Amino acid sequence: YHADKDFATDFISVILSSQNSEPLNLTESALFKSILDELYEKKEFQRYTLLTIKNTHREIYEELLRIGYQDSSFLADIKEEGYEFLKKPLLRDVANKAGTESHNMQIKAEDRANYATLASKLSSIEKLNIFSTFDKVDLQIADVISMDLNNFKESTLFTPIFLAIFQKTYLRDREFALKCKR
Repeated sequence: YHADKDFATDFISVILSSQNSEPLNLTESALFKSILDELYEKKEFQRYTLLTIKNTHREIYEELLRIGYQDSSFLADIKEEGYEFLKKPLLRDVANKAGTESHNMQIKAEDRANYATLASKLSSIEKLNIFSTFDKVDLQIADVISMDLNNFKESTLFTPIFLAIFQKTYLRDREFALKCKR
């Protein structure tokens, strides 16, 4: 979990750097990690409904409708296996939490300012509409994985996109290795 938080923090900085923005500073990184801890522990983030994924994840949306869920069903309430990725906070949830904390008068002005810059940076990334929704790709255990990255090779986001693909592949491999070890 801590390694994943570190990766997410570094990943945010890579995205910002690729877009000629300032990466997260030390304080913003610490605040980002603390927000992630809070969101995951307390599960206090927006409860998304099935309608949320209608346009972005059409196949999953239709699959869940066939199972018996409604547009108004909460993604967090899906009982079937394989949908855990829909039960996690999105980048906008982290940005919203940082924005809320930037107006908290019970913390130091310096901390409010750091929350405000963190919220601004996260909101900017969210507006790219690449890292702002749930995963779409489920990597299966395979000896070889082939990907066509030609669509991204000229993009300033090539490095972050490739890093995200690599990390997703690595996580799948790590999960498989732990399962084999057990």
